[in-house]
Formats: sequence, structure tokens, C-alpha cells
Amino acid sequence: MNDPIRRGTLEMTSAMLICGTIGWLVLLSGQPVLDVVFWRCVFGFAALLVACAVLGFLRRGSLGREAFLLALLSGVFIVGNWVLLFASYSRASIAIGTAVYNVQPFMLVGLGAAFLGEKVTARKLGWLGLSFAGMLAIVSAHGDSDAPRGDYLFGILLALAAALLYAFAALIVKRLQGTPPHLIALIQVGTGVLMLAPLANLAELPRGVAPWASLATLGIVHTGLMYVLLYGAIQKLPTALTGALSFIYPVAAILVDWLVFEHRLSLAQWLGVAAILLAAAGMQMAHDRGLRGALQARFGLSFSLAFGVGKEFYDSRSAGSGWSWKDLAWDLAGAADLAMAFYNPISRARPWQLGRALEIVARHRSPQTLVVLGRDIGRPGERLLRTTLGELRAEQVDMRTLVIIGSSTTRSFPRADGEAWVYTPRWYPSE
Repeated sequence: MNDPIRRGTLEMTSAMLICGTIGWLVLLSGQPVLDVVFWRCVFGFAALLVACAVLGFLRRGSLGREAFLLALLSGVFIVGNWVLLFASYSRASIAIGTAVYNVQPFMLVGLGAAFLGEKVTARKLGWLGLSFAGMLAIVSAHGDSDAPRGDYLFGILLALAAALLYAFAALIVKRLQGTPPHLIALIQVGTGVLMLAPLANLAELPRGVAPWASLATLGIVHTGLMYVLLYGAIQKLPTALTGALSFIYPVAAILVDWLVFEHRLSLAQWLGVAAILLAAAGMQMAHDRGLRGALQARFGLSFSLAFGVGKEFYDSRSAGSGWSWKDLAWDLAGAADLAMAFYNPISRARPWQLGRALEIVARHRSPQTLVVLGRDIGRPGERLLRTTLGELRAEQVDMRTLVIIGSSTTRSFPRADGEAWVYTPRWYPSE
């Protein structure tokens, strides 16, 4: 396992384990749900503000007006999703609320079909049916929950509603391609602060160390740190591995509910939880299989042909010596608004060179400039990652990675499978 994959796996595992303890801290705080979400947004905003500042995402021009408004709208759905999910914990238990919440991929499929015209295959319908059967098993049971039957069912409905709001938020975020995800999260929690400030009970603040420690941890660790780990992992890992590791979250939540609150699931509930998680995993596998069957760029006569840039571009290779003139070449290529391809961008002899190149190119390009990383193209384990110049870090790249930095005209458009194509037109709007 190479270093980026190992590091990404560690980051994703840590993020999912952190997520698995959210319900515990929500109940441990002893605060009303609206207050918990409000303080999570406050502390989360502070943590993400620092992260965005360190990563350089707060520069002028980092976000357009339309993207800002879309991020605000997604924040309304995300915050509403937190309120409903947290409210489900005390009624249906953390384990059941989290398991039911994991039907969100199927809601996203339905919304994608309704609003984006995405195709719903028979395979997806089959997994949806299995998930629905699991839901029926959970609804029909009650387990060791201390809540009355009516509260138990209401808790399930709250978790379902939370999943629906999350699906709406995810649908909106799909339109924010090229926007740093840390910045989106910052706007979302900032929206939560403004939304909930009039509703939170600020006249009676939490008393004691335990409530404040729980709320601060929810904001700083379970929001700020978790988002940084999660997005860092997504940038390094193949989609299939990301999807597989995401199931650590519900498993961890179920274990926490059992160990801390001694909530034991009945056989019917276990079967329902297993059906939902199996269906979600099957949906992920179907998605990955569809990606493998899609049109792919491959190595031809040269590495440049493996990625169709589409117009004139600057080709930078690490082979040979004579790096004294590279600064000038990068500066001129950046000023000329050429797409730039970096082959063998980092070596043991010159580990600094890509970082230096990015520093120079950033003088001429917006942080939202699209970037494509291709690693091991044409080999087993090949991987493509779409990111932006503002998000790109030299640590994400090694000798076997091809880096393509787009020009001001480089754009992307969505595919039916939820991914996107990236291309650079041969013309400018004024031509």
C-alpha cells in the first residue's frame, strides 16, 4: 500500500470513528437539540475558519455569488438535517437513528432521477427494495429502547426526514464543483449560526464543564477536524475504498450505543440494520462498476494523449537537469493562460519542484481553476481525482502522478453516473 493510500485510509477511518461518537456527545451534553446544533455550528465555524485561512481559501475571489448562494441553501438543509437526526437519538436510539439515516443514498438516487434526469437501473431498484425491507423490519420491532412505541416510530420518521434533507444538500453541492469543500462547510455552519441564533436559548447557557466540553468537541473535533480529515481522505482514496470505509460510521455508532447506553437491538432490528447497510454497499458497488464501464482515457503514444487537454498546453517534465529556467517557463505559461501538464512532477532529487510551480502558477490563476490528477493510468489501481488549484497540495502528488492544471476556460460537466468530465475548449468566449 503506497503512502497516499495509507494516509487516506487512516484519515477516512479516523473521520468515520469520530462520526460514530456524535450521538453519544449529543446526549451527553444534556442540552435541547436546537441548542446543541447551534453551539456545534458556532465552534465548528471557528475551527473551519482557521482551517480555511491556513489552506488559503479565504482569498478574495475564492467564491462567486452564485456558488455562495448555493452553499447557503445547502447549509439550510444540512443544519435542518442535524436538528432532525439529533432529535431521533433520544426517541429511537443512536443505533436505529444512524441505521435509518443511511438510506440517504437511495433518496439521492430518487432526487437525481427527478431533478437531474439520471437513470435508475434495475440493479439500483433491487438494492432499494432490500433497503425498504430492512426499514420495515426496524419499524416492526422495538428492541430494548426505553421510549414509548409512538416515540420510537417518530424517531424513525425524524431520521428519515434528516436523510432526505441531507440528500437535498448533496444534490445542491453537486453544482458546486470546483469550490473548496472546506469553504462550503464553513458557509454551511455559518448559515446554521444565523438560522439558530434566534431559536437557541441563549438566556440560559449550559452550566458545568461536561456540557461545554461536549458542545466544544462536537464543533471543533466532530465538525472542524472531521471535515478536514474527510475531505483529505476523499482526495487520496479511490471511490470504492472511500465507500467501503464509510460504513465504519454506522458500525461505530451501533457499538457506542451498546457499550455506553446498553441499547441492545432485537433480532428483527439487527436484520433490518444489516439489510440497509448491505443495500447501501451494493449501491456503491453498482456505482463503481458503472464507472469502470464508462469511457476512459488511456496511454497512447505519450502520456499527453492519455489526457485530452483539448487545446495548446505547456508540457513540463522533470527529466533532465537545467531547472534554473523552469521558474520563468512556469510564469510565462501561467501568464499566457495555457493549460499545464506536469509529468513526473516530484522526484526524490527535487521534492520541492511542484510546490514551487504551484506557487508561481497561483499568481495567474483563480483558486477555482480545475485540476486533474491521474495516478498509475493504464495500470491496475489507476485513479483519477478532480480538484481545484486552491485545494491542490504538493503532498497529494508523487512521481507516478500526472498533474493537469486547467486554463481560465477549463470547465466540467456532469455525467449520468454522478461523476464529471473536465475539458478545455480551443476558444475563448471573446473569439
